[in-house]
Amino acid sequence: LGLESELDKIKKKTIRRNAPPGEDLKSIKTVLKSIKDQNVTVQEFIALIAPSTGDNGAALRAVMNDDLTSFRKLVRKVYDTITQDNSDVLLNQQLQLSEYYKEKKKLLNSRMMNMIEEIYSYAPNFDFDRHAAEGEKYLNEILPIPAELAIEPEEIEMMKRQAAYHRLQWLRSEGERLNEENNSLKKRLTQMKRMHMEEQRKMAQIERMAEQKKEALEAAQEEKRETLEILNQSLEKTIIAQEMSLRQTEDSAVLQPKPTKQTGAVRKVKSKGKTSVRRTRKPKWNEVAASDIEERTLEESR
Repeated sequence: LGLESELDKIKKKTIRRNAPPGEDLKSIKTVLKSIKDQNVTVQEFIALIAPSTGDNGAALRAVMNDDLTSFRKLVRKVYDTITQDNSDVLLNQQLQLSEYYKEKKKLLNSRMMNMIEEIYSYAPNFDFDRHAAEGEKYLNEILPIPAELAIEPEEIEMMKRQAAYHRLQWLRSEGERLNEENNSLKKRLTQMKRMHMEEQRKMAQIERMAEQKKEALEAAQEEKRETLEILNQSLEKTIIAQEMSLRQTEDSAVLQPKPTKQTGAVRKVKSKGKTSVRRTRKPKWNEVAASDIEERTLEESR
């Protein structure tokens, strides 16, 4: 309620009492209805509604310019920071790459000079230009191969066949090894599947046993509940019977006249010259039944 009252106060303060001079409210409403549910830019909206305003849209343009200026400042602030960060990262990467290539160039130059020194140690008059132009011919000229070391084409073919044969033997042995490994993996997979099925069977058996135990416990619980209900009913009956017996005993004691003289279990009553003998009262059948029910209930409860 407090928030609604504050909103009402703000609305009342911001409501214009009278339209400014030169403003056409009907035209403004018509323009707003015409551009409803349409994608119109801010510039187009101001151009459409400016002729109907008192200042020809000057206030709207000022607000639009302020918003655009603040938005440009925000974008420039955000993207300038991002651009500067990216520039720093790229500059560091460029410096690292330059150092890396300098090290590589130095290493390659060192290796090249070592190789050139080694070539000059074998052939002091080695000409790199002739080697580039003539190739193997120039090498055979400055470094001829002795006749003892020359290999005939037949020997070369024999060596190639031997190499191919050894390669074939290696591939066969490798194929046999892979076949054996594949068979062992298949056996392992079969064993794992069998173990998985056994585990599933055991889990199903355990679940069945648990379900049977649950059903047995529920049956025992239901039986105990029924027994308890029977005991409660019998106890209620016993209590009711005891109350009835007590009430009848009290009523009979109130209604029975008081004895004048009593010796043992036999009393003599004198009335009009006659003497009669009255024995003690026997318990009624309902009292006996109530006591029997109470004894049975106590035995069952024990």
